[in-house]
Amino acid sequence: MAKLPAHGRHVMTADEATANTAAILTDKPSASAFLVQVWRSGVDVTADAVVTLLDGTLTVADGAATYSVTAGDVVAWMLF
Repeated sequence: MAKLPAHGRHVMTADEATANTAAILTDKPSASAFLVQVWRSGVDVTADAVVTLLDGTLTVADGAATYSVTAGDVVAWMLF
């Protein structure tokens, strides 16, 4: 079993922006909680992002109103 907590950084790609979602494979299937921040040009844009965790895959997707996955967005994450 991989040790927790774990952390990482992911930079959104153009393909992820086109798909409006990014699946970040963390290799931590036993994780059950997370903290995520999405940064764009030094500004935290996390507020409306849809973030889920299932079987070690952290998914960040467009929000209902304001957040849209954009190439170059930086996702900082921590799993517990």
